[in-house]
Amino acid sequence: MEPHCLKELLIRSGRGDAAAFQPLYELAAPRLCALCKRLLRDEAAAEDVLQEGFVKIWRNAAQFSASKASAMTWMTTIVRNQALDKLRQIKARPEVVEDME
Repeated sequence: MEPHCLKELLIRSGRGDAAAFQPLYELAAPRLCALCKRLLRDEAAAEDVLQEGFVKIWRNAAQFSASKASAMTWMTTIVRNQALDKLRQIKARPEVVEDME
């Protein structure tokens, strides 16, 4: 994956270019999905978080600044934070204990 390609696709996505978002997703999704799977240890939850992360990436792409971070670092931060939020959500849920009677 070429970093300058991701940067250009992310910048174009930030300008509302939906045609740039598809190749951005195709290039970045495998690596970001692997991150989600490592953090969540649940494939279905990882896929959900990845989808939510890419929605945030699309909505916030205009905020990306190439002078502050690489495109992959910026996207990884968004997806990682989504995964950590999901983990906190899972841990905050009380476990349902079925009555054994």
